[in-house]
Amino acid sequence: MNELTGWTIEHFSLANPKGQGQGNVPLLLRRAADAIEEFGTAEIQDLVLHTEVNEFGDWPSITVYFHRDQPAHGH
Repeated sequence: MNELTGWTIEHFSLANPKGQGQGNVPLLLRRAADAIEEFGTAEIQDLVLHTEVNEFGDWPSITVYFHRDQPAHGH
């Protein structure tokens, strides 16, 4: 039988500023990578890319799900 752990997932979302250049996915990914590096030892669980549309066109955002404390590996 598996034991449940009490992990809590944290997350943050980023998007480029609204307007000209808002759809620049490589820039958005660089910004996400910079933010992830600021957490140091955080364990990244998932990255989700979303796209909304506004008067300037596609407006992607990314949500990063992570743990600050790394869980023990191997049971």
